[in-house]
Amino acid sequence: YMLGSLNLIAARPSMGKTSLAFQIARNIASNGKKVIYFSVEMTRRELWARAACGALEIPLKTYITNTLTKKQENDLVDIAGDLMNAYEDRLLID
Repeated sequence: YMLGSLNLIAARPSMGKTSLAFQIARNIASNGKKVIYFSVEMTRRELWARAACGALEIPLKTYITNTLTKKQENDLVDIAGDLMNAYEDRLLID
């Protein structure tokens, strides 16, 4: 019987640690388990924007540089809300 676990991902900068860890957290939450995700480099909004960009196949750089079209902005808001609702209270981001 295991009460829980702490998993750490380590690598050089810009190797995809945040993307990998956030995807793992979302996969666990989608299977009904509770997950708390800590990020020291990205805010909750940035993490959901990253997930939404991936779902819509919009380059993250477009979001970061604020060069989204109005339609992309609206689509991102909609899909980010859908993603947050899909995970309900199973995925907590701090």
